[in-house]
Amino acid sequence: AKILFIFGVNVGFFSPILGWVERKQSAVMQDRIGANRANIGGFTLIGLFHPIADAVKVLTKEDFIPAGANKFFHTLAPFLSLVPAIV
Repeated sequence: AKILFIFGVNVGFFSPILGWVERKQSAVMQDRIGANRANIGGFTLIGLFHPIADAVKVLTKEDFIPAGANKFFHTLAPFLSLVPAIV
C-alpha cells in the first residue's frame, strides 16, 4: 500500500508539475511566454491548468481505425511495442 501511495503521489502531483516546469523552461530558452492558454473560468493560473487540459484531451481523443484494418491488431500494436521496451 505504501508503494502504491508513493507511485500515486508521483504520477498525480509531481509529473504534471515537472511537465509544467519543463514547458516554462523551454519557453524561456526560446524567448516566448510558454504554457499560458488553458483557463478555467477566465483564470490561467500561470499555465498550471495545462496538465489537466492535456489529460482531458488524451481521454477524449477518437481512435481512428483505417478501413480494412484489423481492429484487434490495431489496438494491440501499442502494447506490443511498449512492453519489450519496458521489460
